[in-house]
Amino acid sequence: MTMARATASRRSFLGHSYNLVGTVAALVILAWTLVAIFAPYIIPHSIGDIVDDDYFGPMRQGLWLGSDYLGRDMLSRVLMGARYTVGI
Repeated sequence: MTMARATASRRSFLGHSYNLVGTVAALVILAWTLVAIFAPYIIPHSIGDIVDDDYFGPMRQGLWLGSDYLGRDMLSRVLMGARYTVGI
């Protein structure tokens, strides 16, 4: 009886056996997909706007990933690039 309970408690809500690595991977994929879907609403700047005069600027307030060689916000570009990667 103890083995049956142990086996039953290791099952997920869909009835498949519980796998920590698979669950974490599924959550990462779900999170990245949600970021890709809502990217136009959460980006701090437009992807083409030049927001900094310091080219290749480091991370600082307002520019979490810094800027590229034209002074554009890298975080906005990465989040919008997720849309193309996921295929949305």
